[in-house]
Parts: sequence; structure tokens; C-alpha cells
Amino acid sequence: GVGIRDISEIEKVSINKVLSVLVRSNHKIKPKQSHYDKPEVDELWTYVGNKKNKVRLIYAYHRATGEIVAYVWGKRNLQTARKLRDKLQSMGITFDTVCTDAWDSFISVFKQDNHIIGKADTKSIEGNNCRLRYRIRRAFGKTCCFSKTLFNHLKATEPYTHPDIQVQRSFLAYRLHLRAVVKEICHARFQICADRLTYIVLRPYV
Repeated sequence: GVGIRDISEIEKVSINKVLSVLVRSNHKIKPKQSHYDKPEVDELWTYVGNKKNKVRLIYAYHRATGEIVAYVWGKRNLQTARKLRDKLQSMGITFDTVCTDAWDSFISVFKQDNHIIGKADTKSIEGNNCRLRYRIRRAFGKTCCFSKTLFNHLKATEPYTHPDIQVQRSFLAYRLHLRAVVKEICHARFQICADRLTYIVLRPYV
């Protein structure tokens, strides 16, 4: 895929311009379903500014659809885990079973649910964590790429939580999403053919 610096280089616009498009974006997760049979919940380590300032992404992932159902940001504590459970409830999401590792906060938050604990049932979300680290340099431990502010950090990560992008079996949804981003950048600076530039960006996937 193409990251912020890649789009900046291809479109000959500044990184700040790409970031400003992301900052102005208003994408919200809208789950494709209201009921999921077996979502998996896990956390992803990231940081802002320096590695002492840790920010955790805690999210629910559905193996069958490859979809991030809901996510929250915060510290690695009971309060953040409970915030995810409350968010699922406020979104009207129901499930038959929820799978997590043996972290105490997960055990406490999901104790009233049909809760499966163990690494054997969280392999899919662990694999998705690897994909997120691969795609988002800000989520990789050993990197020189990091966010200076929490707001920019959340905005730079937000596009990768879009449910369509998470469907790994097809690149079509990712192409369509990227085309919209490229067109928005083009219209902000130049009156040029966005379709031609989109083809250049997506050529490796055709």
C-alpha cells in the first residue's frame, strides 16, 4: 500500500498537505453487521513523541469478515478496556462469544459475556496486528517515524481501521478508498487528472 510519505512523493505535495487532508477527514466506523458470532479483542502498542509516552489501540476484530468492528485509544488499563466494551454496546453490537488473551482487564470487562480466554482463539487478531505494524510505521517499535501529537497520531492511523480496507481478500475496496484520498489531494492543489495519478499509485496491485 501507499503511506503518507509515498502519496506526498507521488503527488509532489508536502507531507503536511497529506496530513491536513487526513486531519480534515471525518471517517467513522460503521460496522457492516449488528451481530457478530465470535469477535476477537486485543491491544496494539504505539507511542506518541517518544517511547515513554505509550498509547494503546484496543479493538475488536472479526475473523470471518476481516473487519475492525470497534476501537478505542488509551492507556493499558481497565478503564480503556471497559471503554471498548461500552462502545460496542452503544453501537448496538451483539455477539455470541468474545475471544481475548488472559489480560486481567479483559477478564474483568467481559466476565458477564460468553468469554473464551487463550492465545489459540486470538490468532487472527494477532495476525492483523502484524499487518497494521507493517502498514503503519507509527505502530512499529523500531522506527524513526512517529507522531508528535496524539491528534495527528490518531488521524494517521484512522484510515487503516476502515472496515473495507481490513478485508484482506480483495484490494478493490482499498483502491476505491485510495482513489478518493488522491482526488481530494489533487483538487486541493492542482487541476489535473486524478484518475491517471490513481493508476500510478495502484499500478503494483493491478
